[in-house]
Amino acid sequence: NIELTALKMCEDGSGDVVLRINETKGLDEVHSFIMSDIYEMGFRFDINAYETKTFRVTPDGMVRETNFAEGIIPFNEFEW
Repeated sequence: NIELTALKMCEDGSGDVVLRINETKGLDEVHSFIMSDIYEMGFRFDINAYETKTFRVTPDGMVRETNFAEGIIPFNEFEW
């Protein structure tokens, strides 16, 4: 009941990969595990009903949850 909706390079040129995951069936507190042979890593996370989570994975396999803008544009620094 989770779906990978984006797998792409981070737009800041860091070499990090962005994973965007959605919960699709409306289930609360889904315990999930993602495994990658490419980065030889895995990580666990919880996701709620219809929630979207975004993760950044560094080239050495470190995983951080980030915001939808990939954590590269702080809201208070954005100019209209």
